Formats: sequence, C-alpha cells, structure tokens
Amino acid sequence: MTIALSPVLVANRGEIAVRVIRTLREMGLDSVAVYAEADRDTLACELATSAYSLGGKSAAETYLNPEAILEAAAKSGARAIHPGYGFLSENADFASRVAEAGLVWIGPSAEAIESLGDKIRARELADSCKVPTITGRSLEGSSVEDALELAQSIGYPVLIKRADGGGGRGISRMNSDSDIRDFYTNLSDPSTLTLCFMEKFISHGRHVETQCARDSFGTFAVVSTRDCSVQRRNQKVVEEAPAPFISEELNTKGMLVTRCWENLHHIPTYAKSSPLEINVITLKLNIDQFIKQFITRNFKSWAQTYYTISIFLRRTQAINTRYRRYNDDIVTLQER
Repeated sequence: MTIALSPVLVANRGEIAVRVIRTLREMGLDSVAVYAEADRDTLACELATSAYSLGGKSAAETYLNPEAILEAAAKSGARAIHPGYGFLSENADFASRVAEAGLVWIGPSAEAIESLGDKIRARELADSCKVPTITGRSLEGSSVEDALELAQSIGYPVLIKRADGGGGRGISRMNSDSDIRDFYTNLSDPSTLTLCFMEKFISHGRHVETQCARDSFGTFAVVSTRDCSVQRRNQKVVEEAPAPFISEELNTKGMLVTRCWENLHHIPTYAKSSPLEINVITLKLNIDQFIKQFITRNFKSWAQTYYTISIFLRRTQAINTRYRRYNDDIVTLQER
C-alpha cells in the first residue's frame, strides 16, 4: 500500500534544504521549509510550498530544537520529516520523537543511528558480522596493566580514541609503554575509559571514504569514493574524488566494492527488520599500503555533506530514492 507522505517538512537550511525541496517539487510533492529569523528570505523558503518560523535566532533555538521543529510540523500538517545532513539528522532521540508524533522519519532508524554513531558499538557490530576492522578493542574497565598487555599484543604504535569523538577529536597516539602509563596517570576520571578504545596505528595507509546505497532487492552500489589522506592534526584538508592511488591490483580484484558490499550486506543481520536494508551510508576505510588490504574504520548512517560530490560524480539522486523507499515504492538503484 502506498502511503501519502506529502507534505514533507525539511528540518534544515541552505544547500541541502534546497536540494530536498527541489527534489520533492520534481516529484509533484509539497514541501515545508522551516527557518531561523536570519534565514527568512533564503532560497529554501522561496522554493518551498510553505515556510514556518522556528521562533529563534541561534541554531540551538531553531534547527537543533526538536520541540520547535515538531511544533512546525504540527502547524503545517506535515506527514514526514527529512532532516538533511548535520543538525538533528544523526540524533537518535529526535528520530524516535518524530515516529512517536505519528510522522514518518525519512532517514535511518533511531536504532541504526545509535548503533553506528558510537564507534565502539559500530566496531562490535562489524566484528560480529566478520567485517574486517582495524585490530583493537574497548578499554572499558581496563587497568593500566590491561592496556599495556593489549598494546603489546597489537604492536606499537597504537591509538587511543574516544567513542564519542569525531572530526579528528579525541585521538591520542601511544608509541611505548611509558606513553600508556602516562595516559592512565593523567586520567582525571577513570570512568571516561568507558568511552575509549585502542586500535593499531596504520603508519602507511590511505584514508578512503565511500558513499554507498542499497535498494529494495539487495542490490549494492558504491556511488563514489574519495581520498581523505591529506590531513593536519587529524583534520581533513583536501579530499580528492574519485579516490586515486587505488592500484590496478585492487581494482582488478574488486576489493573496494567487495569490502563495501560485505560491510553493508552483513550489517543488517543484527536485526530481524534491518534499519539499513534500504539506505544511503558512508563507509570510512583504511587502505594498508603494505598488505594492500581494505580495513573498515567507521560507519555513518547518513550520506553526510559529501553527498553533493557523489551526485556530481555519478549523477545519482539519493534523495529521490530515499523518499520513494519510505513511500512504499519499489526502489532500484538503476532508477535515477
């Protein structure tokens, strides 16, 4: 049965809001824009079927305010909410509240967001599905002796990362036993180890990311690749797409596509009704230049801001695909 999801409230601003609204218009569907006062006269508000103020000026008062967005949805008669990327798009609590309000959340489920949003849980999920990951494990409840034993078994150098980190934050490199001892000595609160994990530092690797999609029939496609290896202080400086430096050997074997397929194919096995069965996902990989192997770093349950580059490279409009999936249409990756 087809469910009418029009109008769709777009809980975002700027480029992604415009892109979603234009896509809805092309599909003959009504859209609802929301705005902070400074965004009243932006293109998104002009293009949308209707626009509602979120009653504030700052991001915290508007685009990061679940109550304001849900209130606007109620006033506008919206049947669904598309969060775009950023802001509340990876907020599992907001996704749950949208569903509780009787609206359709056009995006990954709260369960998927929670599972992939925490690096430790994402690693455990990948390991349970036998997806190759960088050697390491959680430091929850560990003593300094436990950490030393783990580091020695992995082999220095190692990294200690925070599960709630991101954007290069919360990463410490350990080159020796003394570094590990100093790290534990300087811990102001040992309970923070609950959020920490240790993994092998790959000294000669390339940081490659992909955006992938999976359709109603289980067909999988890598929409694009990008090399993010040029970094300063763990922050990406330049990204190149498609990713260069993927050798002919790797391409011939199809290792990139295979690894990505295995990641996305096996993840749904952890739930009877998979939140990732039909979705767009970002995969973060390391290519170990020594052993010529792809190793999973991390997952993101959304396409993220790089989405526009994927469209440019492949002319693939995933917003249309995502909407049609939630409208109970049969979705295939061949349809553009």
